[in-house]
Amino acid sequence: MECRNISFTAHAFRRLVQRGISPADVVSVVRHGEIVESYPEDVPRPSFLLLGHPSGKALHVLVSRDDGSGRCYIVTVHQPDPKLWRATFRKRQK
Repeated sequence: MECRNISFTAHAFRRLVQRGISPADVVSVVRHGEIVESYPEDVPRPSFLLLGHPSGKALHVLVSRDDGSGRCYIVTVHQPDPKLWRATFRKRQK
């Protein structure tokens, strides 16, 4: 995802600390990850669920992007639950 700057929300930072995820891994997913879901109606900005595999593990990062400034806000971060996602972690289980 193209971001001029990347900021972590307080919630996202708490979650990555709780879950033992490094900020560098999160930034890597934002810079090189794949968009697996889009939420264009999210307020205050559209958001996107990204998937990446830094450090060899699947990681989902929810990012909100301000198109005017190019700033991206990390909303939350988690390792996808295999019970909720298909094996590739790109599609939710039905």
